[in-house]
Amino acid sequence: KFGLVCKNTNYEDLKTNPKPFNYYFDINKDIYDITIDDLRNVAEAHGGKLISLEYDNNPYQKLEWETQDNERFMAKPYTILKCGHWYNVSYKDYAWDFDRLSKKDKIFASIWLDSHSSDENNYYYFDDEFNAKINK
Repeated sequence: KFGLVCKNTNYEDLKTNPKPFNYYFDINKDIYDITIDDLRNVAEAHGGKLISLEYDNNPYQKLEWETQDNERFMAKPYTILKCGHWYNVSYKDYAWDFDRLSKKDKIFASIWLDSHSSDENNYYYFDDEFNAKINK
C-alpha cells in the first residue's frame, strides 16, 4: 500500500469536502445525445476549439479540433468526452510542460492545480535519463 503525498494538500478536508469536477458538459447525458454545443464547450474549456462544423451525433465520428496552442488534430468525441484525452504538445515535443498547459486549459488545471501552484513554470524534457528538468 502506497500513500499519496502532495505538498499543501489537506487530505482530511478532501475526504469530507470533495471538490466537484467540472466536465463542461452533462456527464449524465447519453453519449448519443451529446450535441455540437457540448463539444464546443469542452474544446473551449481546454483552451481550444472544435474546427469541424458538422456533427451527426455519432460519438465515434472523427472530428477536427484545435488545441490551446493552435495545433490541429483529429479525435472522436467519445475519446475526448468519455476517455478524457486531449492532444497536447508533450506528445510531439517529448516533454512535460504541464505548468504552462494548466494556465490555458481549465479542465487540466482543475486536476493539476490540486497539487501544484499556479505560479510554477517547470519544464521536463524526456531525455535518455528521462529526468532532466529545465526551468523556464
